Amino acid sequence: MSLSPDQKTAIHAAISARYAKVAACPGRGFKYPTGAAGLAGLGYGPELLTDVPGQAMEYFCGVGNPFSLGRIEPGQTVLDVGCGAGADTLVAAGLAGESGLVVGLDPSADMLARARGALSAAGRGRVFFLRADAEDIPLASSSVDVILSNGAMNLVVDKDRALAGMWRTLRPGGALRLADQTLIREPSACPRDPAETWFR
Repeated sequence: MSLSPDQKTAIHAAISARYAKVAACPGRGFKYPTGAAGLAGLGYGPELLTDVPGQAMEYFCGVGNPFSLGRIEPGQTVLDVGCGAGADTLVAAGLAGESGLVVGLDPSADMLARARGALSAAGRGRVFFLRADAEDIPLASSSVDVILSNGAMNLVVDKDRALAGMWRTLRPGGALRLADQTLIREPSACPRDPAETWFR
């Protein structure tokens, strides 16, 4: 389906409004477990959550466990696309260690405020949060060892552009570890005008 610029703008605005509500009231509007229950249900063991403050766990709304897809090694550079309140970013920071570098990227200023608060509570260095869309990743080419994305790609309007940006950013031999939701019905059953019916 081809979207007009106005429809894309309306979708971005709807997503921003939704996550402003999530930042104010964690777990609101999700049909699956979020927060600590979501982390436990997705197999995040205590060893992964050692350095993740409760406030980051409270706002977790991922849909999978990208850490089950492979290891993050000490010293690696990691990008978390659609980082939300930063739970996965801080898990990655714990695994990458003091010699690693982790960047969390999200378009929601409200969720990034939560992430920065969690980072302050965690007291970790070499972790940065940037406000940006997945379609416009502001990192250099071949600069990242591992890209994580957990429940964010379904919200990206231009998925081809986002994936091309991820590919550009990965170093040779790098890994993309993506967990997300997919449609389980025919596209014809989906709303006709995504700009008007997004997140109803």
